[in-house]
Order: sequence, then structure tokens, then C-alpha cells
Amino acid sequence: MPDAIVSPDVAPGPPPTHPAPPSAPAVPAPLPGSLEALVAAELPLDDAPRPGGERWLKHPPRDLFGLALSGGGIRSATFNLGLLQGLRDMGVLGAFDYLSTVSGGGYLGAFWTAWRHRKPGREGSFPSELGAGNAAPPEVRHLREFSNFLSPRLGIFSYDTGRLAVTALGSLLPAALAALSVIALAILAWTSAVWVLFSPGAPAWAATLLMDGGTLGALAGFELAWRRRKEPSDGAAYLQASLLGLALTAAAWYAADYWWLPADPYLPGQRLPALRADQAWTDWRYVLAPAAAWAAALQVLLVGRWLFSSQAGTPAGLRFRRAADRVRSRLLLLAGLWTGAALLWYGGVLLESWLVPGHAQVTIPGLGGLTAVLAAAFARAQHLLSKDKTAGTGGKLLARLKPVLPQVLAYAVVLLMVMCVVGLIVAGERPHGLHFRPAYVAAAALVVVGLVLVFMDPNEVGLHSFYRARLVRAYPGASNGGRPGSENRETEVVPLDDVPMDELANGAARPFHLVCCTANDLASKDAMAGLYRGAKCAVLSRVGCSVDGTWAPWSDYRTVPTLGGAITASGAAFNTLMGSLSIRLGPAVTFLMATLNLRLGLWVANPGGTRKRKPFATPGGAFFREMFGRANTTGGYVHLSDGGHFENLAAYELIRRHCRVIVVSDCGQDPDCAFDDLGNLVRRVREDFDVEIRIETRPLRSGAD
Repeated sequence: MPDAIVSPDVAPGPPPTHPAPPSAPAVPAPLPGSLEALVAAELPLDDAPRPGGERWLKHPPRDLFGLALSGGGIRSATFNLGLLQGLRDMGVLGAFDYLSTVSGGGYLGAFWTAWRHRKPGREGSFPSELGAGNAAPPEVRHLREFSNFLSPRLGIFSYDTGRLAVTALGSLLPAALAALSVIALAILAWTSAVWVLFSPGAPAWAATLLMDGGTLGALAGFELAWRRRKEPSDGAAYLQASLLGLALTAAAWYAADYWWLPADPYLPGQRLPALRADQAWTDWRYVLAPAAAWAAALQVLLVGRWLFSSQAGTPAGLRFRRAADRVRSRLLLLAGLWTGAALLWYGGVLLESWLVPGHAQVTIPGLGGLTAVLAAAFARAQHLLSKDKTAGTGGKLLARLKPVLPQVLAYAVVLLMVMCVVGLIVAGERPHGLHFRPAYVAAAALVVVGLVLVFMDPNEVGLHSFYRARLVRAYPGASNGGRPGSENRETEVVPLDDVPMDELANGAARPFHLVCCTANDLASKDAMAGLYRGAKCAVLSRVGCSVDGTWAPWSDYRTVPTLGGAITASGAAFNTLMGSLSIRLGPAVTFLMATLNLRLGLWVANPGGTRKRKPFATPGGAFFREMFGRANTTGGYVHLSDGGHFENLAAYELIRRHCRVIVVSDCGQDPDCAFDDLGNLVRRVREDFDVEIRIETRPLRSGAD
């Protein structure tokens, strides 16, 4: 332990030395759901009358002490075992009012909370290192024996190893089928649009309605999303700009149909584009015609922007220019999306022609294009290899590539998945192919998506339930007092190992355990106000659930998570949604994580808003929201992941509660003593609470002294 603990004074002003006299004006009771009401429910301090409300929160009747156990996985759990034993030996463990944990710190914190819960009179105590006869207590021995908690019994042929493999495969199957079904439906929707636009079997009015109506509908949909973010809409000006963009798109479309597109690109009965063996390379251009029309309209609008730039100074001109800029950007987006879909389709057709014998072979222009792409990639790689590995350029090649490697691999895998689905659809449509029609693929995909929507519980179908069971047996299960220590070596969860959060009692009341998680907010309507964090801080405790200070008691919830479920969500470092990390990694990583069902997070009802007592109408809908990164903190449910995705030291919520003394056990991976987690905490607290933390870190660095 250091000679002195440095902690910031976070209370805005000195606390009162005595409670308000009886004649003082009454202080209003805390508002339901407010932070003041939450703290009042958490810490019923018996040593002073309760004024209530914000006054009590900012000026508690005595100083509050908090203990924070940071994230760090099994490293943090192991280190904090010794830390709590040391604090017990020093006689200061009973001084803490709050225990705040994140991720691995929550493993050991859950053990301590469950150990205090199971027997009254353990407040301020902890199992010692040595028990009777200088032997380790059975609880401590259990923690050591289950340090390899995912597979306690080692060996490739052990039951634990087999269970881990079966769980992974069983989780992968429904998620992968759901992802492939979504891809297949998107591909078939695009091919159907191409058939309507270009097949002689489709009525002429359908092509006009699809191209013109689709363009106008897309522009309107983009604007509705823009308005939901409360951006200035310039409604009349945007309508004029949209109609102008639509007219230009229609003119370009009809010009392309008259001068540019090949005649009858589809054979009678053909449903998929560009599958004729005798089709010339140049005939593929018809697939890109819609993108070309949007691009042509965009070019004309750009020229108009230059020609009429002198009118932009007037209020009406400025409004129209802003609206026209949005129309231009959205036409560019439509063209890019359509071009990307066309290129993926062609890539899948090429892949099918390579892999399925007897089909049309790769054309010379196709080989040339592929060769050019590979040559460009090789040239880029060679350029990186030939760079000087100086400190200014980032050091070794691996160190420079490591931050972007997950994105690159994820995009490559997702693109390969799409092309494989395209190849399967194409192989079924060939005259001598697999003899199944696109309609059959669509029907099968719809059945899979429907089954997932109705029956797939996102909290149970995935690795969350397996991870929860392993953690419960290793940590809360170590304190299962109803079982002798010599008989507590089962690797399966046994009765009474876990405890529902709302049933924690006895010594678990103090220190009050805050299990800190991250409430993912990737689909926030106002990402700028959230500083593009993609997340807010959430807490699960024995009185209820809170997100960013707004809370609801467990009595409002249909389903109450257990202590094991809470620490599993708090330790869900490997997850589909990971706050700002997901923003940095990009949507392909999120999609691929959902496809592989690498999901450790937990869905709970939102403590604020329309949540609360209703279950999921379609449970699998939450899975698809994860897949496409659409979780937010304003809907009926929130998705919780590792608390370290927001703040890894577990001190944020203690500062929110105005603890005067905070002891932080920092067990994050920080071999260089850069204190990144501390820097993140300082920024979060400064931005959210207007509190400045000043702490000298030089004595904590390793060195000769």
C-alpha cells in the first residue's frame, strides 16, 4: 500500500457538519428516477436524519468512501483478492460505503458480495489468507482451483473442453444462418430491382415507378432521418431541390436507355442479371445504369452550384443551397451503394464460374481487372515494407497495421461471404446448375429470419449464458456456504451459486456494490452531444438499474438479472457492440461478431422511457439490432457490455455520487505506465461533471527508486 492515497475533492463545497435543524424549511423529496432518489435508496445512513434530494447528495451528513476495482480480467480478480485481504488486515475494509467494479474487478467483487450476503455479520470482513491450522480457507482455495474458470479441468478430452466446443458451435449455427439469410434477401432484392428495370418481361410502368419513385422515396427517407436528429430541414427548399434532382435523374435514365443500354439483356425466363454465356463484357454496363443516372444528375447539380453561386448570399439562396447540398450528397450515396452492389454481384458470378465446373469461364477483361487490383494491393504492401521504421512513422510494420487489421480482415470476410451467397444463387439458376430457383432461396431465408425473430432469446443463445455459468461457479459459487469446501469442486453450476440482484441482503448492504457496465448508444439521435462515445455508463445494483443517472427499481422489471449475469455483462469485453471502439472498428466488425455469435453482452429493459414491464415483442429483433449496430439508450431496451468500453477504473460512478475518498485498484494492462485508463477517467469526469482531477502519477511509475 502507498504511504498516502491521493483523491480529488469532488464535492462542490464543504459538507454540513450537522443535520439541518427541525425548524429548517422542508426539502422536497427526490424525484422518482433521479440520481438523488437512487443514492437515497442505496445508502440509508442511520447516523443522521435525511434531508433528502439534491442537498443530501451534494452535502451528505458524513464523508463517503468508495473502493473501485478496475477491469483487467483474471489479472484484476487475482490481484484484488490480495488487495482486499490486505485492507482487511489493516482494519480499514469496513470504512467503505461503496464498492464499484468493472469487468475483472467484478469477478472478485461478486465473490465478496455473495460471501457477505450468505451470512450476517460479515460486514467489513473478508476471508483471510490463512485459516485454521494455517490452511487457506475453503473459499480462497476454491478461487485458486477455478482460476482457469472457462475450462477448470484441463485436457483436450475433458468434459469442460467438449462443453466449450459444443457451446461455441451451437451458438454459431443460428447466428450464421441468420446473417446469411439477411445477405441472401438483400441480394435477391437487388436482383429483383435489376430485373424490373431491364427485363422485357416486366411492364414499362414498373421500371419508371421503381427508378423515379425509389429515388424520391430514398431522398425523403434520408430527410426524415435528418429531421429526427433535430437538424434544420429547410422543408420547402429541400422539396424543390429533391424534385430537381428527380427530374435530372429521370432525364439521365431515359437518355441512357435510348443511347447506352444494350437491347434485351435478359433471355426469356431469366431472372438474374448477366448470366448469359454469350454476353459481351460491355453488356455488363446496363447493371450500372441507375448509378450512372444518379451520378449524371449529381454532375448537373454541381455545375448549377457553380453557376448560381452569386445567389447564395440571400436568405432564400442560402436555404436552397443547403438543401441542394444534401440532395447532392444523397445522390452520391445512392450511386455508391448501387455500384457496390453491382461489383459484389459480379464478384460472386466470377467466383461461381471459377468453382463450379462447366460454367462460363472468367473473361479476359475480368482477369485484367482482378490482376490490376491485386497488383495495386501488392504495390501498397511493398510501399509499407520499404518505409523507414523510424519512431516518427510508428515503428514496426506490425505495430502500424495492428490498429486496422481487425477492420481489414472483417471487411474481407464479409465481402467473401456476400460473394459466396451470390455464387450459390447463381449456381442454382444456371441451366445445368443446382436446380433451385431464387424464389426457393428467398423463402428459406424468410423462414430462418422469422424463426430467429420469434424464438431466439439474445441473452441465452450466445456465449453470454456459457460465460455467466463459468463465472458463477468460479466466483459467487466459491462462497456457497451450504456446501462443504471439499465438495465444492463441481464445474457445473449448483443450486444457490447465483443470487438475483434484488435478493442481495445482509452484509451486502455495505459496502454497496455497483456493477458498472456500458450502455451502448451507437444509434443515438444526437451522437455529437454524446461526444461520439457511442455509450453511456450503466450500473446494476441490488436496488435497480441505472443508465447515466436515471434509474428504476427492480420491482418495475419483469425479469431481474442475477449477480452472475451482472458481472458477465460488466466483463463482456468481446462483444458485438463495444461503445466508441465499435465506432472506430466499423460496421463490418460488428456484423461479423454477430455472425459468429461472439456476444457476451446483456439486454435489459431501459430504466428510463417506455421500457419497463413488457418483454421483447420479437426477442430476435434485439439480435438483428446488434448485427447492424442499432442499439441506443432511448428505446425500450439497452444493450450492456464491458464497463471498460466506457470507463475502466470503476471510479466514474463513485465521483457521480460525490464520494470524498476513492481508493482505485488499477489492474489494466499498462506495461509502460502510460495511465491511459486514468486519462480517460479525467476526460469523462471533466466533460460530464465539470470536475477536475489532479493527481501526481510519477510515484506510481516503475523505476530505480
